Amino acid sequence: MKYPTSTRGLAIQACCALALAAPLAGTSSVWAGTLVVTSLNDNGPGSLREAIACAGPGDTIQFSVKGTITLTSGALMVFQDLTIEGPGPKQLKISGNQADRVFVVAGGVVTISGVAIRDGLADGSSPILPSAGGGILNLASLTLVKAVVSDNQALGDPNQSPLGLVGLGQGGGVANFGALAARDSAFTGNLARGGDGSSGPFAPGDGGGGGLVNWGVVQVSGSQFTDNVCQGGSGSSGFFAGCVFGGAIGNFGILSVATSTFSRNQALAGHDNTGDNSGFAFSGAIHTEIFAGPASLELSDSRFDHNQAIGGDGNSGLFSGSAMGGALHFNNAPGTITGCALDHNLALGGAGLPGAEGGWGNGGGIQLEGVSVVTVRDCVLEHNTARGGSGGRGGNGGPGLGGGLTSGDGATLTVRNTAVAHNRALGGNGRAGGIGGGGWGGGLMNLLATLDLEGATVTHNLAVGGGPGGEGIGGGVNNYLGFFTFDGSTVIAKNQATTRGDNVEDVAP
Repeated sequence: MKYPTSTRGLAIQACCALALAAPLAGTSSVWAGTLVVTSLNDNGPGSLREAIACAGPGDTIQFSVKGTITLTSGALMVFQDLTIEGPGPKQLKISGNQADRVFVVAGGVVTISGVAIRDGLADGSSPILPSAGGGILNLASLTLVKAVVSDNQALGDPNQSPLGLVGLGQGGGVANFGALAARDSAFTGNLARGGDGSSGPFAPGDGGGGGLVNWGVVQVSGSQFTDNVCQGGSGSSGFFAGCVFGGAIGNFGILSVATSTFSRNQALAGHDNTGDNSGFAFSGAIHTEIFAGPASLELSDSRFDHNQAIGGDGNSGLFSGSAMGGALHFNNAPGTITGCALDHNLALGGAGLPGAEGGWGNGGGIQLEGVSVVTVRDCVLEHNTARGGSGGRGGNGGPGLGGGLTSGDGATLTVRNTAVAHNRALGGNGRAGGIGGGGWGGGLMNLLATLDLEGATVTHNLAVGGGPGGEGIGGGVNNYLGFFTFDGSTVIAKNQATTRGDNVEDVAP
């Protein structure tokens, strides 16, 4: 081991027997307060855990070793200002060993760069906040730079009630309750899952944010979210049982995202739940909702492709098993979406119980509801699909609304200088005497809401009813009892509906 000769360095040496940054041959100086990890062991001399324990406020931890640090004695706790600089996520991995979180940032201003944070677990036995933040639980200020957060899990427990919600599992990769910045980082293969068999008056067995859940403030730039999953619990009972909120990000705070990609993320609602609105899937990529405080989404120069929101099968209760927003969903929250591409995303309703209607599929690309006010400008939405679920035996197929976008229930949507093309609204099939669901608004659906098109191009979209007998209405735009306007530079052409209104179906209030 090499140690610096500064008084402070010697004090740390005496306290911790930890390797510190030392001058290399040919160098003339070394920074005091830079600690060097020399061991891949979980604890003991030269370990990362010991370096964190010995660091002073504002210190930097670096590594002279490469490989995997496998944690065996709990999460790494950080309480003060600290910078952890790894050699790169391919060279250094920190594993929670599928037994505990990797990091808990409980205080200070912390930066973690150049490492992979993987195989973490938050479940009902996790301290501080059960079932939240499989890889990282952030309660302070954290910046991730060129980091990879992968294969972590947050698993809800039907015997625990984090945030007062029975069986909630949230933030498979990261749960943020403070301030978080993620730059040039990747979130991949993380899972947030609600607890099976949960029971409660509101939202039992729900899952939120496969890659990240945000209850504070988050800034994301130059990052990738891929193959993250948010999964609802099955066999739960209560209002909104077994629902999911954001395959990649569940946002209940202030979120800004720039120059990032979201691919193949999934929100998979639970099955066989009971209670109205059970088994709902909200947003394959980012769900934004005002729940316990202010929430908003500012999104720019990003791409969303092949994300899926899939409602649960066999859920009982009114409107159960519906899917809302293949890529993005807003509930009572404002947002701006600028310069983005959304393609090949899917909102698919779940299959109904015998005699019951299939779940609704709403907004293949984007869906907003409530008092949400959202502006989409300079974007492209193409090849997205909203499809209703199949009916149970003797039940009708569910409707598919807004292949590209859906604005509903009092929301306000402005679409400016944006192309909406080759999207599909498809009704689900009826079964054994049930009729097919409607396919409404191949490009856009405006249901009891406000829609304004300014310089938009709506072309080659398709509305098709499910079989047998389902109606396809409004191939380009379907306005039903809402307020719909468009300016002279908007083009709505070459769309198709199997029943009526190839380009526009307008039923004013």
